[in-house]
Amino acid sequence: MLKTLGYPRTPLDLEALRKALQNLSNGILLADDLTLLEARFS
Repeated sequence: MLKTLGYPRTPLDLEALRKALQNLSNGILLADDLTLLEARFS
């Protein structure tokens, strides 16, 4: 997924990542949803 967003050639766009993750979850979005991301860079 990150490669399709252009990462690491371009800086990571968290809003685009959020939308891509939402698309993978069949667009389910609740008003009180909380998404936690762990990013590891080496």
